[in-house]
Amino acid sequence: MSWILAIISLFTMSELEAQSLNYQISFEPNGHYAWVQMDIKGQTAPATTIKMAVWTPGSYLVREYSKNVDYYFAKAGDADMPVEKTAKNTWRIKNGKNQNFSFRYRVYCNELTVRNAYIDDQMAYINPAAVFMWVKGWEKKATTVQIKPLEGWTSISTALDSERGNPYLLKVPDLDTFIDSPIQVGKHKSFTFKAAGVVHEVAMVGKDDFDAAKLSADFTKIVETQVKIFGEHPCKRYVFIVHNLERGKGGGGLEHKHSTTVQTYKKAYDDPKEYSGFLGLIAHEYFHLWNVKRLRPETLGPFDYENENYTSLLWIAEGFTAYYDDLTLYRAGLITEAEYLKILNGGLGFSVNALGGKVQSLHDASFDAWIKGYRPNENSNNISVTYYTKGSGIAFMLDVEIARQTKGEKGLDDLMRALYNEFYKGKDKWFTEADFKKALTALTGKNYDSFFKKYIQGTERFPIEVYLGYAGFAANDANAVTPAPRIGMRVTPLKGGVNVAAVEEGGPAYKAGIYYGDVILLVNGNEANPDNASKPTEYKIGDEITYTLLRDGAELVKKVVVEQSPYVSYNIDYLDKTTPEQEKVKFKWLKK
Repeated sequence: MSWILAIISLFTMSELEAQSLNYQISFEPNGHYAWVQMDIKGQTAPATTIKMAVWTPGSYLVREYSKNVDYYFAKAGDADMPVEKTAKNTWRIKNGKNQNFSFRYRVYCNELTVRNAYIDDQMAYINPAAVFMWVKGWEKKATTVQIKPLEGWTSISTALDSERGNPYLLKVPDLDTFIDSPIQVGKHKSFTFKAAGVVHEVAMVGKDDFDAAKLSADFTKIVETQVKIFGEHPCKRYVFIVHNLERGKGGGGLEHKHSTTVQTYKKAYDDPKEYSGFLGLIAHEYFHLWNVKRLRPETLGPFDYENENYTSLLWIAEGFTAYYDDLTLYRAGLITEAEYLKILNGGLGFSVNALGGKVQSLHDASFDAWIKGYRPNENSNNISVTYYTKGSGIAFMLDVEIARQTKGEKGLDDLMRALYNEFYKGKDKWFTEADFKKALTALTGKNYDSFFKKYIQGTERFPIEVYLGYAGFAANDANAVTPAPRIGMRVTPLKGGVNVAAVEEGGPAYKAGIYYGDVILLVNGNEANPDNASKPTEYKIGDEITYTLLRDGAELVKKVVVEQSPYVSYNIDYLDKTTPEQEKVKFKWLKK
């Protein structure tokens, strides 16, 4: 009997080995279209299910990529086969006895963002989740992608390896790697540099006049600074895809396991402040190599590409990364200590001042990213917080707290490295909040249940002043010395007036009954403009402002009494005298 089972097993294995899936992609730039062909061989089932992702990891919103698919059809040779769409992102091919066939479809690609896809006559940016489908059940199969560039396209940049020396024939080991590997094709220029023993490629899209030597030097400083934290570089090769756009046309970045795509302003390199911001973006996405792509919170990998992947730990995934991006620039010598403290000052002030922080906890902000974080509206500031900035505030407090508890021997670096070694290198498994707290306690000997209850699950105000004091700094509130006025609304310019874009809950405008969407015609009898309508420095506390509004076609008058702002306006200053304990904490925190 055993020999029969062995024969069956061998037959099954040879069947699986005979199965293959290969892709071809071509471009129709005038319509911003991609044509994708999936060549399927060795399919023994009479029906084949084809799937498409609804979101892309790192961008926590269901984006419904299948909405951009129009034409689709299946063929076995020259013969058409029935195709039925069975769900928003699912197609069923009735291939019957046909084992070898193709499925071809067209995708509209006209969103030049890091999370989508874009095609024109100069280039194609392909975020695979937004373009490529897969055969259900074949997610672990290796495949290839044959890219058919337009005439004149001479460049391709991707973390995927090429096949048989052909740069336009790419090897894909599995679906997870495929979705995590953006592809840039077209006329862009690239350069390479080596840092931490790893070759890095930088694809500069939309900009030919760049200083490769300076970028290489600055990127190298970022790479080597972050490698020191974790003790190793996890890649053999890494790719930066940099989209250089006109101002206001895009921005941000998206992390991948061996690459990143970032977008910046074409002229950002010429302005020191904007260039520093660009380097901060690079540092942010690069830190994700460890934090998120390998050291990953619960549920973030392996991914379910068809549904939301809920986690309550984005305050670590994104917030801690946001903390380390500016800290990296400081440690790398790309910004001064004074510049770093100024940046930190703004972030900590936001952590304390966020109006929605009284309503939404960091835990809930993380979990609700899918419905709130990526779908802001005019009321978002009243009811929600960003896990980026407030998570960064938590990272700062824990960095200082770890140094305080260990008398300057340990810091947040040690916690991140311990988690990385245990959960990625040791287990290749995600971690939970309980795991995080356990590691924190092991490092410091302190229980953090109360800290988490107050500042993570709860909405208590961050005691930023206390933690700055631990490190020998004072957080002086300028608003306490010279009280600032508040009107409590945001407006946007409009022909013949200004439009009310947001109203702060409980503020003067809110109390007076001014609504989002009102059009302000007159302010104290004068034609309305953004300054006289909402700029509090135009007024003194106690002033009464008369607004003539247009709402639903009718004019009405509202009177607003200017109040004192309840927000802090921090200035981080060095204490005149510090204790040895404070000096140890400061040294650990701000050492390079």
